[in-house]
Amino acid sequence: MKHLKNLIKGTIEDSKAPWAISEDMSDMYKQDAKDFKAILNMIKDKNYSGAKKLIQYMDTLPREGALVAIAYDLGKSWVAENLEYEVRI
Repeated sequence: MKHLKNLIKGTIEDSKAPWAISEDMSDMYKQDAKDFKAILNMIKDKNYSGAKKLIQYMDTLPREGALVAIAYDLGKSWVAENLEYEVRI
């Protein structure tokens, strides 16, 4: 799950960036990182329906980031079978 972990790390770094703080976007990035961590843990625990449900309720940009990262880690067919999203990478 290298790509999803990198996404989490990058999102946490973004939440601490001066531009994110000055634009009052820090909390949004922190929430996205929290959601990405929850998705990672659900996948590790094989709670695919929980991960799918959380992904469905995410905003478009972080949802797409998570799906692409998961597709790089586990494959497009895995994403299609378990999360019911089509990913083009």
